[in-house]
Amino acid sequence: MSGPSAAAAAERCALGIRGRPTAASSPAASLCRAKALRRPAALVASRRGPVSPRAIATTPADRASPDLAGRFTLDSNSELQVAVNPAPQGSLVVVDLVATNTSGSLILHWGALRPESRDWLLPSRRPDGTAMYKNRALRTPFVKSGNNSTLRIEIDDPAVQAIEFLVFDEAQNKW
Repeated sequence: MSGPSAAAAAERCALGIRGRPTAASSPAASLCRAKALRRPAALVASRRGPVSPRAIATTPADRASPDLAGRFTLDSNSELQVAVNPAPQGSLVVVDLVATNTSGSLILHWGALRPESRDWLLPSRRPDGTAMYKNRALRTPFVKSGNNSTLRIEIDDPAVQAIEFLVFDEAQNKW
C-alpha cells in the first residue's frame, strides 16, 4: 500500500495537542479551523481531508513539570506517547516521543510554530540524524530500543510556540 507524499498529508489533516487534554474535550466537539490550533490548554482537531493526523505539542510557560501531552493510536497494537517537559529555568523545552510496539523504522516529519505565522519554522537545534525536507520540514528518525522507538526534541527558541508533526512508517510506507 502506497501512502501519500509528506506535503499532501500535511495539507489534509491536523490534530493539535495544547498542554494537557481535558476530560471535557471530545474529538467531535473540538473540530475547528487550523487557525484555532493556537488556543492553549485544549485538545483540538481540524480535518482538511481524510488522510492522516498530524499533531502539535506545546507546554504553558508557567509549568515546570513533565506532562503526558497525548496518546495516539498508530495501529492495532502500537501507540505514540508525547510528553512535554520544560526545564526548571524555562529556557529549554524537551518533547519526548515514544512509539510502543513498533516493528519498522519510524520518521518524525516536523516543524515548529510561532504565534505570528502558520508556516513551519525549522529550528537550528535538531536531534542527531535530522535531515531537511524540501526546505519546508525536518525529518528525524526515531531510535529503536527493543519493541519501542523513542525520540527527544529540545526547543531552545523562546519564539517557538509548538512543534507540529506527522509520523511516517518507512517499513509500511504509510503515515
